[in-house]
Amino acid sequence: MSRKKLTDEDYEDMARDYSEYPVAAEEVVGEIEYRDPVVLDRGRPAGDAGKGGNTPVTFIRFPTEIRERVEADGVKAAEIIRRAVVAYPNAS
Repeated sequence: MSRKKLTDEDYEDMARDYSEYPVAAEEVVGEIEYRDPVVLDRGRPAGDAGKGGNTPVTFIRFPTEIRERVEADGVKAAEIIRRAVVAYPNAS
Protein backbone atom coordinates (compact mmCIF):
# COMPACT_ATOMS: atom_id res chain seq x y z
CA MET A 1 0.00 0.00 0.00
CA SER A 2 1.52 3.31 -1.03
CA ARG A 3 0.65 6.66 0.45
CA LYS A 4 -0.24 9.58 -1.75
CA LYS A 5 2.03 12.61 -1.43
CA LEU A 6 0.07 15.43 0.17
CA THR A 7 -0.41 18.58 -1.87
CA ASP A 8 -0.78 22.22 -0.80
CA GLU A 9 -4.50 21.82 -1.34
CA ASP A 10 -4.59 18.82 1.01
CA TYR A 11 -2.84 20.84 3.72
CA GLU A 12 -5.23 23.78 3.18
CA ASP A 13 -8.19 21.39 3.55
CA MET A 14 -6.75 19.96 6.77
CA ALA A 15 -6.13 23.46 8.17
CA ARG A 16 -9.65 24.55 7.26
CA ASP A 17 -11.11 21.43 8.89
CA TYR A 18 -9.05 21.98 12.04
CA SER A 19 -10.16 25.62 12.30
CA GLU A 20 -13.82 24.64 11.88
CA TYR A 21 -13.65 21.55 14.13
CA PRO A 22 -10.77 21.96 16.64
CA VAL A 23 -9.66 18.95 18.64
CA ALA A 24 -11.63 18.57 21.87
CA ALA A 25 -9.88 17.60 25.10
CA GLU A 26 -11.72 14.27 25.27
CA GLU A 27 -10.38 13.34 21.81
CA VAL A 28 -6.75 13.55 22.92
CA VAL A 29 -5.46 10.08 23.69
CA GLY A 30 -2.24 9.72 25.64
CA GLU A 31 0.26 12.22 26.91
CA ILE A 32 1.02 15.39 24.97
CA GLU A 33 4.74 15.79 24.48
CA TYR A 34 6.27 19.20 23.84
CA ARG A 35 9.64 19.29 22.13
CA ASP A 36 11.60 22.48 21.70
CA PRO A 37 11.97 22.84 17.92
CA VAL A 38 15.31 24.60 18.35
CA VAL A 39 16.99 21.66 20.06
CA LEU A 40 17.81 18.75 17.78
CA ASP A 41 18.16 15.18 18.95
CA ARG A 42 21.78 14.25 19.45
CA GLY A 43 23.49 11.76 17.21
CA ARG A 44 22.26 9.76 14.27
CA PRO A 45 19.15 7.61 14.38
CA ALA A 46 19.61 3.86 14.70
CA GLY A 47 19.99 2.02 11.41
CA ASP A 48 16.56 0.40 11.76
CA ALA A 49 14.82 3.72 12.55
CA GLY A 50 13.73 4.18 8.95
CA LYS A 51 14.36 7.13 6.70
CA GLY A 52 13.59 10.42 8.38
CA GLY A 53 14.13 14.00 7.38
CA ASN A 54 17.53 15.47 6.73
CA THR A 55 19.11 17.63 9.38
CA PRO A 56 20.76 20.64 7.78
CA VAL A 57 24.57 20.61 7.93
CA THR A 58 26.69 23.73 8.26
CA PHE A 59 30.46 23.65 8.01
CA ILE A 60 32.54 26.13 9.95
CA ARG A 61 36.23 26.78 10.56
CA PHE A 62 36.92 26.08 14.20
CA PRO A 63 40.34 27.33 15.39
CA THR A 64 42.65 24.53 16.52
CA GLU A 65 43.41 26.25 19.83
CA ILE A 66 39.73 26.43 20.77
CA ARG A 67 39.01 22.89 19.53
CA GLU A 68 41.87 21.47 21.63
CA ARG A 69 40.70 23.40 24.70
CA VAL A 70 37.07 22.22 24.56
CA GLU A 71 37.99 18.65 23.66
CA ALA A 72 40.41 18.59 26.63
CA ASP A 73 37.31 19.23 28.76
CA GLY A 74 35.73 16.11 27.21
CA VAL A 75 33.26 18.04 25.04
CA LYS A 76 33.15 17.63 21.28
CA ALA A 77 33.44 20.78 19.18
CA ALA A 78 30.09 20.04 17.50
CA GLU A 79 28.33 20.06 20.89
CA ILE A 80 29.84 23.45 21.78
CA ILE A 81 28.64 24.84 18.44
CA ARG A 82 25.12 23.45 18.98
CA ARG A 83 24.97 24.98 22.47
CA ALA A 84 26.14 28.35 21.16
CA VAL A 85 23.57 28.39 18.36
CA VAL A 86 20.74 27.51 20.76
CA ALA A 87 21.87 30.22 23.24
CA TYR A 88 22.37 32.91 20.55
CA PRO A 89 18.74 34.18 20.27
CA ASN A 90 18.66 34.82 24.05
CA ALA A 91 22.03 36.61 24.10
CA SER A 92 20.80 39.95 22.78
